[in-house]
Amino acid sequence: MDLREATYATFENRVGETFRTQVADGESLALELTEASQKTGHGRSDDVFSLVFRGQSETPLSQGMYDLEHPDLGTLPIFLVPIAHARSGFSYEAVFTRIKEGPGEE
Repeated sequence: MDLREATYATFENRVGETFRTQVADGESLALELTEASQKTGHGRSDDVFSLVFRGQSETPLSQGMYDLEHPDLGTLPIFLVPIAHARSGFSYEAVFTRIKEGPGEE
C-alpha cells in the first residue's frame, strides 16, 4: 500500500494487530497498534488521525522514520515519536494530516 493512500479507515479496524520494524543488528521489533484516533481537521485538513503503537523492548526507538511491515498493508514508512514508557514497553505515536485538494489541484 502507498502511504499517501492511507486514511483513518485504513487503520481503525487494525487495532490489536502487529507491525514489525527492523532495529539494530538486523533484529526486528514487534509493534502492536493499540490506538487509532480520528481528530478534527483545521482549515484545509481533510483526514487527521493518530496511531499509537506499543513495543516491548528495554530500549526505546529514537524519534524518526521506520519502515513498519504488516502482512496485509505491506511496508509503510512511518514517522514515530516515543510518547510513554510503562512496564508493558514503550509507546510511540504517528500523526497524519491529509490536506483537501482545492479547485484545480491534483
